Amino acid sequence: MWSIVIKHIYLSYDLQKENYFYSQTDLDRANQMKKLKKLYWAIYTQKMYDEKNVDKWFEEANFVANQKARYAFLKQKLQKVPRDIALLEEAYYLAQQREQRKDAKRFLKALQKYDPLRAEKWALDDYHMNIAFKDYAAAEKILVEKAKTSTAWQERLADFRLMNRSYKQASAEYMSLYYKTEGYRAKKRYFYKAVRALQAGNHLKKQLV
Repeated sequence: MWSIVIKHIYLSYDLQKENYFYSQTDLDRANQMKKLKKLYWAIYTQKMYDEKNVDKWFEEANFVANQKARYAFLKQKLQKVPRDIALLEEAYYLAQQREQRKDAKRFLKALQKYDPLRAEKWALDDYHMNIAFKDYAAAEKILVEKAKTSTAWQERLADFRLMNRSYKQASAEYMSLYYKTEGYRAKKRYFYKAVRALQAGNHLKKQLV
């Protein structure tokens, strides 16, 4: 009996979708979409699907603009293909939109593991996520590690320490960048940042190095 009900719902959904595309006016399309959304919600909430049609309802979630269902189906798909970068990336962004912090961190960790070609992007995302979640210790840990081999990350570390009022440490990082840099303008900028950091912490009278 239940299988007959499911088949009926499926058929109703497909017919309703056809009606949507054949609608002549915006009002008709809006009304058809309301019916589609209602049918889709029933299929999703009553779990009228199995593994063989998850892909279909995953895609249909976009059509009816049901992000909650798409996210749920996306996680199911990832159980089968946990290394699929495209799916992981979408899951990561959807988790952020839905404020699913644990999921977002889990998907980001997977992206860092399986997408080495964009390692810098995911490291930066990891840093910004920790800042957003106010996990400053984790953010600083990332900066310290990346700053060992990158001046761009070292500058982020210096800015981070300035933001956290670690003025002497910030000044030291800026001066380190000053000595590593050859261009006059860049050296001047780092020197002034080093001075201003000391000034902000009332350490200006002390030596910079």
